[in-house]
Amino acid sequence: MRRRITAWLPLALRIGGFLALTGCADNAILELEVCLPDEVAGEREYALVQVRRITEDTNFENDIPWVGTEDQHVPLQSIPVAFDVSAETTKDNIDVAVRVSYCKNIDCASEFPAESRFVLLDPYTIGERTKATLNAATVPSGKGTPVEYKCSKGRCVPSGTGVSPVCGQSSPPEDAATPDVGDSGDAGDQTDF
Repeated sequence: MRRRITAWLPLALRIGGFLALTGCADNAILELEVCLPDEVAGEREYALVQVRRITEDTNFENDIPWVGTEDQHVPLQSIPVAFDVSAETTKDNIDVAVRVSYCKNIDCASEFPAESRFVLLDPYTIGERTKATLNAATVPSGKGTPVEYKCSKGRCVPSGTGVSPVCGQSSPPEDAATPDVGDSGDAGDQTDF
């Protein structure tokens, strides 16, 4: 059994993009499904999910402004969960960084012993919705190497695979079908760029 958790992340003003909630014709939407691990009492009980805009000159470690009030502190469950978040913008040609930190406490105060990292290349096309599944269910022993995703035609997949991960599985089956990129009917959590 897998549970789904959702939240709203309004980042438009902090990122510098102006968001007009006029519908998909004037903006682009990135829908992320983040696969989270189960909790380990006293070791990892929360995940801090952060989504940020990046540029070609950005260094993942030092140059991204990771501190923000819109960050999502997700309580982990006794079983793996999927956490949905959407990021919306009125600009295209934007790359996105996602950091998932695993914490003992809800505030994650300066404790980031383990992080899953993702970079999504050009996920936005004005007037369209793009989907990506990020597998953060396997916790790295430290700060993980960013997993690069390439985006095209409404979906983002890990570079070199052509197949999207599936929450609840360590890797997608060889014959995994391409995920449907149509409107799911659930806006989920939203981050605005």
